[in-house]
Amino acid sequence: MKARKIESALGQLCLKAGLMSRDQLHQALAHQAANGGRIGDVIVALGLATDEQIADLVDKQIRWRKGKRINVMEEILSSNRARVRSNSEEMEVTGEHAI
Repeated sequence: MKARKIESALGQLCLKAGLMSRDQLHQALAHQAANGGRIGDVIVALGLATDEQIADLVDKQIRWRKGKRINVMEEILSSNRARVRSNSEEMEVTGEHAI
């Protein structure tokens, strides 16, 4: 039961990090219920996030659970901002335009 709570929390972190929609999380949870496995592995297998993204969120989740005073959401938002900046800069270099 405890593992399920952690996995559910990981799903919520994925939502807050903007890695997937609520419908995609429900799809991942349904896949997990039907086939078993850890939710992080399921999310990666479905192509909703990379191993690195899940590992980063799990790391933040563990540090938060251990009582370290970090602002997990600020770290996630900061990471997202950096990713958006990087993608925007890459688009400028390649001449691509956002849809």
